Amino acid sequence: MIYLIVLLILLQVGREYLYFKERQELLDRIMSRSFDEFKNLNVKPEENHLEPEDDGTEELEVAKEEIINGKEED
Repeated sequence: MIYLIVLLILLQVGREYLYFKERQELLDRIMSRSFDEFKNLNVKPEENHLEPEDDGTEELEVAKEEIINGKEED
């Protein structure tokens, strides 16, 4: 019996989420001035595919570990 109640609750939550997304899309369509503006609202911006620059944190971590372990460079 408890499984049935949990299943019904999960179905209701899933339905409410879908209704929320539909209402959000409908509101975006209504508030857009044109179809092109609506299309641009739904496009995710391109990710930056550049390699991160070396900021020297690896060297700091090595130096920190050396200091903690009592090792010193000559």
